[in-house]
Amino acid sequence: MGAVCTGGRMTETQAFVVIRLELIKQLALYGYTPSVLAGRQPSKQLLVDNSVYLFPIGETRQGVQGRTYKPKDGHSGHIERVQVSKTIQVQCFKKTSVDDVDEPTATDLCAIVKMIIDSLPFQEAIRAKKVATHNSTPIREPEFINEAGDYEKNPSFDFDMSFTREIRPITSIIDTVTAVTHGN
Repeated sequence: MGAVCTGGRMTETQAFVVIRLELIKQLALYGYTPSVLAGRQPSKQLLVDNSVYLFPIGETRQGVQGRTYKPKDGHSGHIERVQVSKTIQVQCFKKTSVDDVDEPTATDLCAIVKMIIDSLPFQEAIRAKKVATHNSTPIREPEFINEAGDYEKNPSFDFDMSFTREIRPITSIIDTVTAVTHGN
């Protein structure tokens, strides 16, 4: 199934693919070519240098669940929808030499990703595919000790990704109403 939502139905994976593909496209427009990967996969993988990892860390609903009915062909056309907001964490890895002052650092890469996600061109592109992003947080800059025993920056930030989930319950159409009067 493609990443583009049709008819209001969308899965978490489809929304995630929309974000990832647009991020890859727009990074390239600005001259950046990191790998953009889904993080925290079921099988462990080594960290990839010059990479951006995206992974969900939480989910909430926005508002209340709504419903509509559009009877057609003997069915009620019952659809229940809820706006979902998934918090996505972005982590960036990029080894740089302290001698190369022109090379973007992992923090630079993280800041560029954040600027792109918050940019109008990105927002317009993903909204056309029924996905939105909002509430990006400040960049955090923790460090870890890499496989060589050196400190390496691991900048990250979070943003919320919103899309609509729906279900289609089978609900019978009421086509006959009968009034019955009962006496005391």
